[in-house]
Amino acid sequence: MEGSDRPALRGPPSIAARYLAAVALPLLVALVTLALRSVGVAGLGPAFSVAVAIAAVYGGWGPGAVASVLSLGGYFLFPDVIAGSLGATRLVQFLVISVVLTWVGGFAYRERWRAVRESMASGQLREIAERATAEALQQAHNAEAAAVEAEVASQEASEALAALTAAEAALRNKEQAQAELYEKTARFTALVASSRDAIIGKTLDGTITSWNPGAEQIFGYSAAEMVGDSVYRLIPEELHAGERDVLERLSRGETVAIAEVERVRKDGQRIWISLSVSPIRDASGRIVGAASIKRDVTERRLAEERLRDAQRLRAVGQLAGGVAHEANNQMLVVLGAVHFLLRRGDLPPGSENDLIEIRHAAERTAAITQQLLAFGRRQALRLENIDLNRVVDRFMPVLRRTMSEHQQLRVELTPDELIVRVDPQQIDQVLLNLALNSRDAMPEGGIITVRTSRSKAAPATPPGAGPSSEPSETQYACLIMEDTGHGMDAATLRQAFEPFFTTKGVGQGTGLGLSVVEGIVSQSGGFVRVNSAPGRGATFSLYFPLAPVGAAAAVPKRRTPPPAADGRSVLVVEDEPTVRTMAVRTLEEAGYRVHQATHGREALDLIDGPAARVDLVVTDLGMPEMDGHELASRLRTTRPGLPVLYMSGYGDAGSVTPFLQKPFSPDDLVDRVAAVLAGVKIETA
Repeated sequence: MEGSDRPALRGPPSIAARYLAAVALPLLVALVTLALRSVGVAGLGPAFSVAVAIAAVYGGWGPGAVASVLSLGGYFLFPDVIAGSLGATRLVQFLVISVVLTWVGGFAYRERWRAVRESMASGQLREIAERATAEALQQAHNAEAAAVEAEVASQEASEALAALTAAEAALRNKEQAQAELYEKTARFTALVASSRDAIIGKTLDGTITSWNPGAEQIFGYSAAEMVGDSVYRLIPEELHAGERDVLERLSRGETVAIAEVERVRKDGQRIWISLSVSPIRDASGRIVGAASIKRDVTERRLAEERLRDAQRLRAVGQLAGGVAHEANNQMLVVLGAVHFLLRRGDLPPGSENDLIEIRHAAERTAAITQQLLAFGRRQALRLENIDLNRVVDRFMPVLRRTMSEHQQLRVELTPDELIVRVDPQQIDQVLLNLALNSRDAMPEGGIITVRTSRSKAAPATPPGAGPSSEPSETQYACLIMEDTGHGMDAATLRQAFEPFFTTKGVGQGTGLGLSVVEGIVSQSGGFVRVNSAPGRGATFSLYFPLAPVGAAAAVPKRRTPPPAADGRSVLVVEDEPTVRTMAVRTLEEAGYRVHQATHGREALDLIDGPAARVDLVVTDLGMPEMDGHELASRLRTTRPGLPVLYMSGYGDAGSVTPFLQKPFSPDDLVDRVAAVLAGVKIETA
């Protein structure tokens, strides 16, 4: 370029011009971009970097900085450009580029005008300035290209970041699924471990693979003992075929539920369990084993069995009471007839002994009926305070006469006084029944030991069920009879107190002995425990509540002749004709004026009649049309103060008093009638 063609050199633009250009250029770029977008050029971004470059080159660092700030603000006119992570990247890129362009443009501005100033002294100043400007523009172009490359790189980084985010989300989902699986597994494991039922896993050949604490508690085996062992170890041998059938059904995919079945504990005891078994499948659905849930129902079955026994005993007791009632009525007649015959003075020679034998037979029959009533807990007990030691000591001679020459009887009585409120005759019956039972258990000889002691104890649930876990503060007098006989196994022990159960041969026992013992003790407020094992004899422990502190034993009374009848009138109400006849004859011979009725309605009609004066009513409790209870209730309304003496062959007086148990002798009837008329209180149970 020739020097003559160059324009005249001028100085730098004014400050106002430079800063005006710095303001106008970003505005121009923004307006142009908006105009182009409005005519359809979509997605066009503002070229603010060009405005910054020009402002910096034209005006230096100050205008370049102003243009940079205004351009940065101008970006907010284009929200789509700065949206998202890519928009933030663009802003950062613009800041970097604007700093570079401002610095480079300002430097170029300084150099150019310095060169111009120098060119005023030298002809080459313009050429240098133009070269510098060209270089600056090139650098600006390069910077803009670098910005484009950075934008592309930023987009690629954003895509990589999105892929990384998706991968992290997938990883988090996997970890969450694993955590949920672990939580479910832990919850199931805790459920199995805390279950009181036995939960057992096994293979299809019966090999145990899992064993929870509930199984250990029910069967007594630890997991170390059972895992790897056969399930047949828990099953009675006679039930092995049934278990094989269950495993076969499980292999076909069936779920097996068995209501109740027997199993064997570690200690050999058989227990009852309810059982449910389901197949176990692997991931492919193939059956690889079985899971069983077993619940111990032994106690429930025993409770149901005890309930059935109680219901059966109640039914048999009612039957026994009815039989005893009829027998007592007949024995009363026999005893009365014998009594009257023995009073006659014209008996043939030898007939008196026959009558005495008849009386003994009737008394023995009456004793049997008392055993029936005791078994049914329906006998009337004549309670009194007695020293148990004295009763036992007094009855020992009788027990010794029942022993054979190879059998010994030992007595160990506590020095403590044991005052209990019982029927002494019934205690004699208890001692006799237990002694005979022990004697028969030692046919080849042995030792029977009778002991007494003071004890604190709680009732066992059924007799022979063992100690109770419930605490008790009640003081008891304990009567123990122990033998060295052959003992009883568990099955016999469970049935020992059942009525009519006996291990003796036909005709050698009634099966009522121990039932009567349990009935008498229970009706006396006590309970019985028995311990026995084959070859180890048997120990029967009878517990009677001790009387309150300070109670004294009753003093035996001798019979005294009753006071004279003095013409007083007695009404006998009895539906059994022979019993009624015997009672009427007895009272008439004692000097009483006697009326009779067959049931309650007839008695009421007689009492209300003008010809009858009644001082005492003797009535049976069980009668047709109107029984003794209803009759007494009516009399309390119509004839308050009229005494009533109740009698019954059932032995169940309930709450009525005074009460006379059938069969009674004529002397018993006369004594009781005299006592009631005299106003003497008579205790009955």
